[in-house]
Amino acid sequence: MVYIAKDVVKMLSAMNNVFDVARIVNPWIWKICNFDSDGNISYEDYSCYRIWQKEKRCLNCISMKALNEKKRFTKYEFVDDETYYVVSKPVDIKDNEGITNEYVLEIVANITDEVFFNAIGKNELVDKIIKSEKLQYIDSLTKAYNRRYFDEKVYLTDFSENSRSEITFIVIDMKKFKNINDEYGHDAGDEVLRNTAKVFISSVRNNDSVIRMGGDEFLIVLQDCNEQSALDVVQRIKESMKQIIYDSEKNLHAKADFGIAYTDSFVNNDAFIANLIKKADKMMYESKRVNN
Repeated sequence: MVYIAKDVVKMLSAMNNVFDVARIVNPWIWKICNFDSDGNISYEDYSCYRIWQKEKRCLNCISMKALNEKKRFTKYEFVDDETYYVVSKPVDIKDNEGITNEYVLEIVANITDEVFFNAIGKNELVDKIIKSEKLQYIDSLTKAYNRRYFDEKVYLTDFSENSRSEITFIVIDMKKFKNINDEYGHDAGDEVLRNTAKVFISSVRNNDSVIRMGGDEFLIVLQDCNEQSALDVVQRIKESMKQIIYDSEKNLHAKADFGIAYTDSFVNNDAFIANLIKKADKMMYESKRVNN
């Protein structure tokens, strides 16, 4: 169903009589949409996550998920002692020029009622919900972030609107990892991956991201980091990986190929990110060709 922009005002007004908040958001720019009776669309000056008293975009942004996956998502948000149930649903809205764009309808309901929590206890429920949401983005084997985290671009939520634009992507591919699995078994391979991820995570800062893209491929995203600093990180990782020994008799340790792509003018869109990864991939395969 396609909604007409001028009719959205009436729809939101009716919904706000039932729910605490009903609004249309554009998750790509983190803004709330306004509609007038003529069908014109504008944006609020503040970001959509301000409602949760946050200075950064939500780690568990279900509106971006709803937009990407074209379906409804729900979550809980906690502000001080208040608990809110949030529903995000993708909607198509046609403006006064006849152009249809994708947005997200967000509905928020305050459910802070002790009766609701009596069955199992409020603190226990809150802890379970927070843990569950975090686990969605963590790779179970390595404890690094997972591909879902990357696909939803959650690693970018650590940026504030005033942050710098220096970003470095490091694409990593394990050397001869298939041989480790074939010769020493998958348990040995899993142990190498776990220890390698630990090295990656301990080698970067808290605001950087280590992502397992799949198999033995990883991506490290470094914020406010130039090329030389990224090279220092890679060198530090290579030295630490010498301690990940999977054959003590032959003194064989884990190794990897690295590809670095740097920009000082990062743009948060799919095309820019894809090009940056493509550049890092190219550098990684060149390293693999030279060193293998």
